[in-house]
Amino acid sequence: MGTRLKDYSERQLDLSSVGSTTDEIKKIKSEVVVRHLRGNKQYDSILKQITPYADKPLSVQYNSATGYKTPMNAKKMGPYLYLGFLDTITAKARTMQGYKVNNVDQTFVNCDANPNSYFTVYFNPKNQHPVGYYKRGSYAPLMKSWLDAGVNNNKTP
Repeated sequence: MGTRLKDYSERQLDLSSVGSTTDEIKKIKSEVVVRHLRGNKQYDSILKQITPYADKPLSVQYNSATGYKTPMNAKKMGPYLYLGFLDTITAKARTMQGYKVNNVDQTFVNCDANPNSYFTVYFNPKNQHPVGYYKRGSYAPLMKSWLDAGVNNNKTP
């Protein structure tokens, strides 16, 4: 899957060189463009904060989740790229959480005190299998709507 990030100045960061771009990653605050392959075509999904939290900046971190919930498989499958929507202070029990994809809010009501509004892209160099609830939640409509809502950018890899 090819993934690129975009900041305010329309620069794109190629994740194949994350080590040299961690300072650039920290500048991203308003949106992230995820480019993915499907049927040998490239699709773009623009991820932002949901409407109630539109004034909160996104957090893009490399191999950390400072101020946010640490992903379950971080040690096992890292290093990783982390996209945090709501920090641990903002995301409280039974609050609306989620993300916006291509200007459509994708939300859920949190049932516990854990902030669950984040995406993690694992580099997984040891080819480890994930643990936890990934099989149950990974294929739910909320979890894959960023893929389904992708817009064909008319490019082939």
